[in-house]
Amino acid sequence: MIEIAPAAPRSTPIRWLRLLPWLAAVVVLALLLWRIPLDEVLAAVGRGPVGWLALYSLFEAVAVLPADAWATRVTLSAAGVKRPFGELFLVRGSTYLLNVLSYAVGQGGLGVYLARTGVRAARSAGIVLFLLATNAIALALVAAVAHPFAQRTDARAAIAIGVVLYGVKTYLTALAARGLFARTRFGRWMATHLEKEPVATLARAGLLGHLKATAARIPHVAVLLLVLWGSFRVWGIEVPLGVGLAALPAVVLIAALPITPSGLGTAQALQVLLFAPFVAGATPAARSATLLGFSLVHHALGLAGQVAVGAVCFMLLKRRGIPALAGSPAGNDRPAEDSEEPTPKEGAAEPGK
Repeated sequence: MIEIAPAAPRSTPIRWLRLLPWLAAVVVLALLLWRIPLDEVLAAVGRGPVGWLALYSLFEAVAVLPADAWATRVTLSAAGVKRPFGELFLVRGSTYLLNVLSYAVGQGGLGVYLARTGVRAARSAGIVLFLLATNAIALALVAAVAHPFAQRTDARAAIAIGVVLYGVKTYLTALAARGLFARTRFGRWMATHLEKEPVATLARAGLLGHLKATAARIPHVAVLLLVLWGSFRVWGIEVPLGVGLAALPAVVLIAALPITPSGLGTAQALQVLLFAPFVAGATPAARSATLLGFSLVHHALGLAGQVAVGAVCFMLLKRRGIPALAGSPAGNDRPAEDSEEPTPKEGAAEPGK
């Protein structure tokens, strides 16, 4: 009798890929600490008002959430999905728990909520892309408006703003051109047969939908940047307001990229580069050490504040029995106009979208 040896387990490179962001964070932090003495960083942390910053970090999460939820509601409406503000307030707050991994994962939590409350999965993914795109556009616009009022900013920040704005212009121009082309018979045929999710959601939102969602996102971005700027002041770092509003969008954007978990390391490196000159210190190394110590502490406390707010919102969601996060994903009592995806023909025939 021939015995067949069990097949060897297949290698799972995907599991190793999951470790890459953490490895990237370790590498970036190691490079920072190679240039900046660790003992000076620890000394700066010991001198800093950690308790006050902890309270302020909780205030940050509480202050940002209402504007975030309102902008999210407007963006969903522009994409053809209506949800009550009170529910979105709790859902968006609950997704702050996922920000510990990354901002993109937190936004993905909204996609899961939509998919579990009647929106098709592919369309939910498109709406998440819509949210990410309008967030980036709003950050770029605020940075561009604030940059002329900033002083002593790194020239590379101005170049980065210019590159991002060029990308925004190209993206919005393509949307406008698509809206005009969709009015033709051939354009309607292409929209019906060739546009697939998740890109179709972006196309259906159109230029006007993007502008509406971006306008609603700007107050959220303004509140976010103001509270982030205020955290420097809590630590005693006197960053001018114009500099903060012009440079902090770059920090927010790089922290949102899934390079490292929740931007750990990448955000600190950019903050040291942009804001160390505003720190009081005898030497450049001392100023960088103070800034790095502040950035690491604020990063940890900021995530803790978001987790605290997210936990409260999640518990309230469970009490309300919303199926997205508190129970079975199958249950859904949404009205059809809120949950069903419009047919491609209907979406393509609307002028300007």
